[in-house]
Amino acid sequence: MRMHSVEGASTGSPREILQLGYKVGFINDAEVWLLMLKRRNTSVHIWNEDEVNEMIILIRDSFIPAFKILNETLLEKLDEAESDWR
Repeated sequence: MRMHSVEGASTGSPREILQLGYKVGFINDAEVWLLMLKRRNTSVHIWNEDEVNEMIILIRDSFIPAFKILNETLLEKLDEAESDWR
């Protein structure tokens, strides 16, 4: 975000960074990313097989697609930044 002169995350907490990323258009679905953050924090306490399976489905169906979209967005932003340097 520094590359794009984006400021606004005073503490640099994961939640704050995600909210700022949404605000400037780096991520398009803040709800999924905030859920990902929440589940990251709670997943270490999963002991039940049903909850593990639920987490696997959530990762497969929501989190991996969100990362793919983020990758595409970041590649586009990188191309924009590189073209500004030419």
